[in-house]
Amino acid sequence: MIGEIILVNDIQEEVEHFASALNPSDVRIYEESEIQIKHIHDIIAEAHIATDSLKTLIIAAHSFRTEAQNALLKTLEEPPENVKFILISRNKTALIPTIRSRCLLTDKRVRESITPFTLTLSTLSLESIYTYITTLAKDNEDSKIHGRQLVGSILHSVAKEGIKLGEMELAMFDSALEQLENYRPKHIVCLNLLLMIYYKTHKRVPNALR
Repeated sequence: MIGEIILVNDIQEEVEHFASALNPSDVRIYEESEIQIKHIHDIIAEAHIATDSLKTLIIAAHSFRTEAQNALLKTLEEPPENVKFILISRNKTALIPTIRSRCLLTDKRVRESITPFTLTLSTLSLESIYTYITTLAKDNEDSKIHGRQLVGSILHSVAKEGIKLGEMELAMFDSALEQLENYRPKHIVCLNLLLMIYYKTHKRVPNALR
């Protein structure tokens, strides 16, 4: 049976929604921040346990290690009888081309509106960061959803203000989204991004990096 890749804004929400439509005894969920080879070994072992009814294996993550995907490839190409694979992630590029070419692709992502960020990033000060983060920490709005919007706003402002970030610095935004999925408080996630931008724009190196 052909596997399916589902792209979504909220991974956990989609896992719960998809699984709710299935018989609990016929679904197995593997939800991780990063799918590693050890997870694939468990998944393949489960896939080869015989069943009379359709068994759905949901594999959900922000990122998938390349070696893990390669290990899954053969089983995905020739799945055992009555087994279907569902891969859930935020971005198509999280999966290698050979995986993508062997699955149906469903994009359920909704374009999230970008609200201008409150602070001017090019003129950040430690005082303005402290004031902003202190206020944000008291905000009771949903941490994951609001946090994702804030990360998008910060990244949009970086581009708008012409702030040049390197590959590792840009990767911090992907990491920030992953942290939010794992329920890290949004004010901590945003603090890390703002401090990174502050040190970048002020050409300073944090003490921890000296």
